[in-house]
Amino acid sequence: MIMKNILVPYDFSPESIEAFKFALSLASVTKTKINVLHIIEFPAYFVGSFDTPIKSYNPVLLHEFDSIATDNFEKIKKKYTKKSDKVNFLIIHGSIILSIREYIKAKKVDLVVMGTKGATGLKEFFIGSNTEKIVRSSKAPVFVVQKAPKLSSLKDIILPVTLDSDHKIMLKKVRELQLFFKAKLHLLFVNHPNWFQPDRDTIVALEKIAKINNLKNYTLNIRSDYNEANGIGHFAEEKQSGLIAIATHGRKGIAHLLSGSVAEEVVNHFDFPIWTFIIK
Repeated sequence: MIMKNILVPYDFSPESIEAFKFALSLASVTKTKINVLHIIEFPAYFVGSFDTPIKSYNPVLLHEFDSIATDNFEKIKKKYTKKSDKVNFLIIHGSIILSIREYIKAKKVDLVVMGTKGATGLKEFFIGSNTEKIVRSSKAPVFVVQKAPKLSSLKDIILPVTLDSDHKIMLKKVRELQLFFKAKLHLLFVNHPNWFQPDRDTIVALEKIAKINNLKNYTLNIRSDYNEANGIGHFAEEKQSGLIAIATHGRKGIAHLLSGSVAEEVVNHFDFPIWTFIIK
């Protein structure tokens, strides 16, 4: 798993600290630079006449927020980093999601590591967490953690697959993950009411995926559940898996509301470390 640039969006929360700790663990092996990004987002107010309003910000408030962020950076730097760690702390003023997307693109980020505490109910349906929105739009793979796992614990990777897709790009990335963690790969197909297929046919299809993609050290698995997200989460609980690797189509807007995203449901409802990657 070649990485030169890891991004950790940081908002002072316990979950973002866990993401930072996990990024440090990864970087200690890969010798990667970590960029810890704090974004200050607050509404502007308008001054001037009714005809020519001017967008403005309170400079005193900006300075205060910058100082709080800088102090917090110093605390986590002192508590968690070593002299050998290559960590860059940054403060940006602007939209959280837009700033992260632009940073990923401009700096050619190889991996995003984010903390999450999930989202449920109406909040999940109408708003979603910032992590979920980045999972949906990031051009770089995203590692999502609620608590920083030890690298030595990530010895099993669950890879949910469908039987009607080309997996080559995704599996190339997953093989890199598998090699990095020296892990066993568990291909998983979830039978559910909207997509049912006999087990015999499914095993043949899974074996074909494994053969075409030259997989090593893997198992083939089928589970039945009410939906894909539940099937993935329950299989992970059964295996006590260290990591779920899942593809997302990055749907946005009305298409997202109509079809949803299995990756985002898993991110929101289960606390295993999750690695996501957008495929077309």
